[in-house]
Amino acid sequence: MYTHCKGIVHRDIKPENILYQSPSDDSLVKISDFGFAKEFDDKTIMSTFCGTIGYCAPEVIMKESYTSAVDIWSLGVVLYILLCGYEPFWDETGEPGVTRKIVKGEYEFESPYWDDISLAAREFVIQMMTVDPLKRPTAKSALENPWVTGHTAQDTHLKRTQERIREFNAKRKFKVTIN
Repeated sequence: MYTHCKGIVHRDIKPENILYQSPSDDSLVKISDFGFAKEFDDKTIMSTFCGTIGYCAPEVIMKESYTSAVDIWSLGVVLYILLCGYEPFWDETGEPGVTRKIVKGEYEFESPYWDDISLAAREFVIQMMTVDPLKRPTAKSALENPWVTGHTAQDTHLKRTQERIREFNAKRKFKVTIN
């Protein structure tokens, strides 16, 4: 992740903050909204509770000190949504249930939603959404992952996932309107 190479942790990565530069198929992807961003180095330990609950790493929710690994967790949540079309930690009880699931790292690869998703993609999500931040990949090692580099990616059209992402976006926009 470019920001980590520049010594910046975002702390609020979510779909709304990921934008295409242009409508073209080969557009650059950019991250926006650096309101919670902070400069960091190898010794920086953060403790501010910030971000959007469904994308927050367990250590943030537990109000423990944390590192730039929180961005990797958030990117794992975004990747999960992009692959299957729904949130990994949704709970009908609302925020209390969501936070409980995040802290425990409770999520599933439910059939039929994950049936067309490769094992390599699932393993990458698992690595990124590992509860122990020391076991998550760094931004650099995540970019070197065989699935990211395309060495193990499948060329599968995920039509059902596209439909679920449209539904996810509609629900998200409805929530924003109500709030």
